[in-house]
Amino acid sequence: MVYIEKQFVLAAVLATSLSNPAQAMTGNQLHQKCSHNDSFYQAQCFNYVMGVVDAATEVFYSLSQQHLCLPETATAGQIESVVKKYLQEHPEHRHLNGAVLTFTALILAFPCKGGQ
Repeated sequence: MVYIEKQFVLAAVLATSLSNPAQAMTGNQLHQKCSHNDSFYQAQCFNYVMGVVDAATEVFYSLSQQHLCLPETATAGQIESVVKKYLQEHPEHRHLNGAVLTFTALILAFPCKGGQ
């Protein structure tokens, strides 16, 4: 439980540093896009998730810290599915920043092992 709380705090700090509050998307907004049947909204969901992954990877690389360890064989579709599942299963968090929730979902699904 302490590990998850630390990761959540880290995700909050990361998202705060990456997002402009005027453009920040909440988890509710992201969930609406990810749950929508229209391909336009599905594309927005996919692009948002992949943007968070790219930004997080770059920030951690520049800080020489590793908190997210995506398997080399993980597909973009799989990564998107992990985020969609997290949003569906955790409605109590959807009021939070979408980047925080995206990052949290991915850390929980793909944690680094053995001090990576």
